[in-house]
Amino acid sequence: MSGGFDDPSFDSVEYINGRFPNEDSLESLDRCIESLHVEIRHVDAEILDAVRRQSQSGRDAREALHAAHVTIHKAMEQIVAMKRMSAESQGMVEEVCKDIRQLDTAKKNLSVAIAALRRLAMLVDAVDQLQVAAEQRDFRNAGNLMGAVKQLYGYFESYTNIAKIAELRGRIYALEKSLRTASLREFELLGEDVPPPQVLESLKACCVVTGAIGNSARDELIDIICRREMSMYTQIFGTVGETAKLERTVNRYKWFIRRLDGRRAIWGIFPEEWRVTQLLAVTFCSITKSELAEILGGMEGRIDVEGLLKAVEATHVFEEEMARRFDTMDEYQEEEEEDDQEGNSFLTSEENERMKRHSKTSTDAIRKKYASHVTNQERKRALMEDAAAAAVKHAVFKNSISPVFQPYMYAYIDDITETLSKRLESFVGSETWMQMSDDQPIFRSSDSITSMVREELKHCSAKLSRGETLVELGKTFSKMYQSYAGMLMVKLPKTASGATAAVAVVGNTSWHITLTEESIRMICLMISTCDHCVLMIQQLENALVKRLDPEFKDSVDFSEAEDAFNNVITQSLSVMLLGIETQMDVTLATLMRKNWQAFDMTGDQSDFAQTACSVLRNLGPQIWPPRLSQLYFNFFCDKLIRSFAPRLFDAVFKCGPISQAGGQQLRLDLEALRSAFITLAKEGSVTQAAHQDVEQDMEGVTGKSKQSSHKAKSWVEGFVMDVTTALGTTEAVLKVVVSPIDTVVDTFVEIMPGASQVDLQHILELMGVRKSDMVNVLEDFAKKTVSRQDQSSQTIVKPLPAPTFGQQIPTSSPFSLPPGAAAKASAAAQDMASHISRIRSTANARISAVAASDSMRETMGRTLGAMKSLRFNSTPNQKE
Repeated sequence: MSGGFDDPSFDSVEYINGRFPNEDSLESLDRCIESLHVEIRHVDAEILDAVRRQSQSGRDAREALHAAHVTIHKAMEQIVAMKRMSAESQGMVEEVCKDIRQLDTAKKNLSVAIAALRRLAMLVDAVDQLQVAAEQRDFRNAGNLMGAVKQLYGYFESYTNIAKIAELRGRIYALEKSLRTASLREFELLGEDVPPPQVLESLKACCVVTGAIGNSARDELIDIICRREMSMYTQIFGTVGETAKLERTVNRYKWFIRRLDGRRAIWGIFPEEWRVTQLLAVTFCSITKSELAEILGGMEGRIDVEGLLKAVEATHVFEEEMARRFDTMDEYQEEEEEDDQEGNSFLTSEENERMKRHSKTSTDAIRKKYASHVTNQERKRALMEDAAAAAVKHAVFKNSISPVFQPYMYAYIDDITETLSKRLESFVGSETWMQMSDDQPIFRSSDSITSMVREELKHCSAKLSRGETLVELGKTFSKMYQSYAGMLMVKLPKTASGATAAVAVVGNTSWHITLTEESIRMICLMISTCDHCVLMIQQLENALVKRLDPEFKDSVDFSEAEDAFNNVITQSLSVMLLGIETQMDVTLATLMRKNWQAFDMTGDQSDFAQTACSVLRNLGPQIWPPRLSQLYFNFFCDKLIRSFAPRLFDAVFKCGPISQAGGQQLRLDLEALRSAFITLAKEGSVTQAAHQDVEQDMEGVTGKSKQSSHKAKSWVEGFVMDVTTALGTTEAVLKVVVSPIDTVVDTFVEIMPGASQVDLQHILELMGVRKSDMVNVLEDFAKKTVSRQDQSSQTIVKPLPAPTFGQQIPTSSPFSLPPGAAAKASAAAQDMASHISRIRSTANARISAVAASDSMRETMGRTLGAMKSLRFNSTPNQKE
């Protein structure tokens, strides 16, 4: 169609307006109407044609549907006919097969009846032959027949209401009872002597028939054998008399082992799966444990330690022997079971054919038919199903007797404690307090103690106990080591007040300790010995944990023993520090006695510096590694400079007045002291590095030398900064002292920008400035520091922190002083000036020093406890 008349959105008004937009366009109106009429007629013709075609299509569809209905009806008729024919065919087949099914059922029933009659005939024949064998006491044949009878009778278990079956059952039970009694009577003839082979064979046949009768008969026989053997044992070894002594416990075990070995021929008559000897061993252990418990209970309070140890050792040996004999026996291995035939039949088709060929049954035929069913594997499975046999099979001989001694092992612990105490006193009493050997810088007594502990540990764990007794022995070792640490502590030199720890204070001699070279050498050896003992204690702890039973592993604790030796190390270092401080105190006394105002020129070194440097030079060879380990040497040097520097600072302020020349001399002396301290540290590190190189060459180790050298170098350079900082405070004060009076304020402000007027006044007093000049100087200082007057009472210098054990003062660079280090030292010196106001209060200084010393000892104790973690080496004379 044209013009869009078939469009659903057609708008007639819009269409007309489009065709005739003005009056002029109306001239074509007639033509337009005519064309529309033509188009309408065309559309009507198309509609009429479509309607006619649709009517014809409906008629065609109705005809096709009718044809389909006819076809379906014919198909249904054919299906019904086929079903009728199928039913007729099924009836014909059932009629044909009816007779066949009846014949098949009759055949099956006849086969079952024939098989039952054959089994019944064989059972009757077997029972008859079993009765004959029982009357003739032919136990071996009776055993085989009994097995066949039981298997055949199993088929008729559900038919006991039949008279013939009930009669057979009665006969079988009677024969079982008769054979059981007869076989047990045969074993009554078994005496102490080994019977001849014929009797042994007869007894072995009795075991066969007993096993065939059942587990109850077997258990009764084994129980009789065990009771007979153990009755002899209890007659020989009782709970009273000579045989009941603890030291003769080993005779019990010897008797039983001889019994097992001497009567092997008798034990061989029993089947291996019965485990008769293992049952005997279990019974023997139970009886022995009970008797030993009774014997020990009667000895309460008067235990013979020697006899107790012999009994315990013999018991452990016996338990190990029994475990070796029985605990390692191969477990029963179940073979693959054969599938049973349908109907639980014992006969195969092959056996049925053989039965048809042989109508007459005989004893030999019965044996052949059922021998394959009475196999060793079936007997093993039957035994494994028995609870008693399973319990015996899994019996464990370890700790089967030995726990009876545990409640009485306190006697051994008391005895070994007394013995160790005496030997310890002997070791210490014979100690020379000299180095044991060139490669072991320890006391000989410590090595002797280690050997003694190793020996006792090995003896107890191998022969006595790995349980509670070993734990108690470990506690005894711990107490012994603590006693040894106490004995070492007594050997340390004391102060005048009898203490091993004090605070070094200028002007007070109560803390002095006089040390000789021998004393210093002994203290170094004591520190090495204690360090070695801590190592041995840690290895001992590891060894105990390895040897103890799992449930006791958490009971081991040697922390108290380690703390005791760590405390000795702490006190030893404290004593040595006080001894060196005592020698240095003499030099400080010389410093304070000298008239420094009288100096008009400087020299090389004063007497004070020469003496102090000499003390440090002489000290080096006595404490350089390996006399002291690198760790303790580093710590000692750190503590020495931190203790000496404040005392030197206080001593300088007690030297006033000091002239400029005197101040210059003191600065030279201070530099000499600084060099002496640094030399002490450097030479010690070099000596340690050389010693380590030698040890590593001997041991073939090459990887740790550079690492150790790097650590030593790092510590030395840190120590250099520590010395510079510690002595820098005194040096800063001396710089102000030697400055001219007219520039003293500028020098003071430059070096000590945060110091107060009071600090300047103390320095002016040290310089010997007159009162009138001092007023002018202080006024000049006040003008230049108006902004800082509110800080006049502030304490600037902070004391050096107490060093943590084994740790140097942190530095900016491990190899060189950072830029501005001198300025930092000067600032620290300025701060230290405020400390002047505190030195006048000696009591406060002592309290502060004592607190620092206590903190140092506590820190050392904690750190020493975590220094090493090594294993206890069983090799004697182990190198540290």
